[in-house]
Amino acid sequence: MKIITFPENVDAGHQRKYTLNLNYDSASKMLYGDIGTTINDRDLCLSFSIDLSIEKFKNKILNISIGTSYVNKYMVDVRSATGFNFAAENNSNRNSNVIRNIALICVHENPDDSVILVSYYHPTIEGFENVVLDSSDTNLKLYYLSQNDPVAETILRKVTLKHKFLRRFEKLNSLSYLEAQVDILTRLVLEMYDGDNQKLKQLLQTADDYSVLDIKDDEFIETEFTKHKHDFRELQKQYYIDRDKLEDKLDAENANTEQ
Repeated sequence: MKIITFPENVDAGHQRKYTLNLNYDSASKMLYGDIGTTINDRDLCLSFSIDLSIEKFKNKILNISIGTSYVNKYMVDVRSATGFNFAAENNSNRNSNVIRNIALICVHENPDDSVILVSYYHPTIEGFENVVLDSSDTNLKLYYLSQNDPVAETILRKVTLKHKFLRRFEKLNSLSYLEAQVDILTRLVLEMYDGDNQKLKQLLQTADDYSVLDIKDDEFIETEFTKHKHDFRELQKQYYIDRDKLEDKLDAENANTEQ
């Protein structure tokens, strides 16, 4: 396992405040520590343990923080560090007040190959590959993690790819052609329906009374399908092609680290 830390001049006063044990052999959970003093007390020492299920968290970057819960407990708060992977959702208390980031963890399929970036300076840890960063800029933790771990780099490339995809497609255009498609289907169902459920038929009739088909002509709706829906599908198709390539790359990188 690789441990990445910042230089000794980065927040060295907090280096012994937290003991964090990572366990990979059971279901995810959080263990709480009783508050004995304030977080600003330099003599404070908290010990936490979190269990990370490899099947659930593999190929994800987790943000590990210390927080306080509504019942006045210090707690470990585990969340996705990328915004799109919500596998850590059940391992996080959304009512917590995060007061200090502890580390980023890129969880590999083989936990022994996982990479941890500690958010401050930490002395050399025996038995691990220790890397000390040249930079003191703690705002670039995800970048530094990706530069020291090809798995993390590929995960971030996947996240960036999805961000670009979501930015490029027009949400209002998508909503417009989906509405038209639903209204077309609603009118067809009303024309063909010969059942006895008059209540459901009346509900559909009410929806049809406000149909977009009475506002847009057939040519305009056809353009929505041939232009907007077509463009979105092409964009989506390319996204899946690029995403699958990154998935294959991620599999290969995990295989390499296991050798």
